[in-house]
Amino acid sequence: MFLAIRMIIYVLAVPLATYIGGTFDPETGNLTINIDSLLNVGGGLAVVATTFASSRWAKVKGWAT
Repeated sequence: MFLAIRMIIYVLAVPLATYIGGTFDPETGNLTINIDSLLNVGGGLAVVATTFASSRWAKVKGWAT
């Protein structure tokens, strides 16, 4: 059961981590990255870390992961 919940959370986290908007200006050599996109990636990483930690907690409690 817990594995199914984790898989649902992963599916919901995919949109958070899929887009990093950046533009490169070859004339100046500047790479501009949108901060909002990085926050989305950070949110996706937070979800992955949380689901991993919760699975370890469930394993300690004796639940099936």
